[in-house]
Amino acid sequence: MKTCFTLVLLFLFSAANAQVSEKEMKKHLEKVAKSKADESVVRSLDTIFNAGIPYAILKEKKVMLATDYTLFSLDGKELVNIPYECVEQANNSSNQVCYHAFLFLQSGKRGEMQVGVGMKVERTIVNYDMVRNNDINPAGENKFLMRYPPKFSGVQQTTTVVVVNNGTAGTYTTVDRNRNGSISLFGTELKQDFKTIGSVTKSTSSSNGILIYTVSYFLPNGTKIAEATGEGINCKSWRVVTMKDNQSYTITTTFSQQEEQLAKFLSDRYYL
Repeated sequence: MKTCFTLVLLFLFSAANAQVSEKEMKKHLEKVAKSKADESVVRSLDTIFNAGIPYAILKEKKVMLATDYTLFSLDGKELVNIPYECVEQANNSSNQVCYHAFLFLQSGKRGEMQVGVGMKVERTIVNYDMVRNNDINPAGENKFLMRYPPKFSGVQQTTTVVVVNNGTAGTYTTVDRNRNGSISLFGTELKQDFKTIGSVTKSTSSSNGILIYTVSYFLPNGTKIAEATGEGINCKSWRVVTMKDNQSYTITTTFSQQEEQLAKFLSDRYYL
């Protein structure tokens, strides 16, 4: 039985992990065996195991000291984006609070779980039974969202009555589209799913000899939704302030297509 179990695991992962060494594979098999023996949750070779049985795929991306995750079904369907985010909080000793946002792609809903000592994303996913039959389990999603609503970012709806820049009340309505599509910038217009979802303006200024780069984002009706500022010609770290809820985020981008990357951040959180 043990030999059969080992051969099955080797078959499952040999193609996807062609660069895995014999030592790494041995360590992986030990983790899976321990998961089975302890009936515990482990993550190894990008796969979540529950009591030794493959549950889902959880890939990670390191960004400085933070880790973003993406949850996939075992057959490769993207289910949840799980970025690491921080917002300013004056009554906190570090002046900020950090959390993992769970962005459920099918429903468009969002939950936020504060980062804590010993917290494991893979354990949370299994504990809330988020995946069943290679898809999101609606009951597990709802249970998680009831426990962890978006209390840090305040992003709960795509349509909200807000005070616009000219001081008058207006309706904050984003464009209905497929949010999984790539975002492209054509001149000043942002497009996704072949629809214009907003626009950007760019400007530069100088402070104490340092170049300040500012990108402002607007809905199609002209409502300003966010402003991103970065320092230096090759800036990769941006401070993003949102107009709807006055939240502040620190975002890291690559050098190319920075405006689109910032737009995707705003779109994923239903600001845009």
